Amino acid sequence: MSSPLVRVMCFIDVANLYNGLTTDFGGHRINFGRLFTGIAAGRLLVQAHFYAVPNAHNQGFLAALSQNPLMIIRPGQQGVDGKEKLVDTRLSNDMVRLAYANTYDVAALFSGDRDYLDAVCWTRMFGKEVEGYGFRSNTSQALCQVCDRYTIMDAEFLEPYWL
Repeated sequence: MSSPLVRVMCFIDVANLYNGLTTDFGGHRINFGRLFTGIAAGRLLVQAHFYAVPNAHNQGFLAALSQNPLMIIRPGQQGVDGKEKLVDTRLSNDMVRLAYANTYDVAALFSGDRDYLDAVCWTRMFGKEVEGYGFRSNTSQALCQVCDRYTIMDAEFLEPYWL
């Protein structure tokens, strides 16, 4: 009898990912389908949730992602101060809520933001593993320590995923 397939769900802080890619590599053209399949590594990729405030800079990017049924766009809001609002809150709530609902076994968190510390801890309390992915330029050491595994996405890691 074979064991059940491990289910992976990705949670992507788009601004954090974009900033890390542009700061560390000067570009952001990644094949996300290939990236998520690569990190799933033989496990079942359930969905990838992208958290962003839609704007003129990312509108085409988000529209292209929404064409893939596994990629879910979760919009935040633009605050009066021009900053993103609700992105971290929505990502955290979804990661914990979907862990509690047992919709995945492994959360793949694409962010280095320490704002996710509590969400990672709660997700792990529900018996889920959390794999973190981020960049040297914007990763909190505290986040690395609370994740089951944390991967710094360096040039070697990203090589197969560039467009």
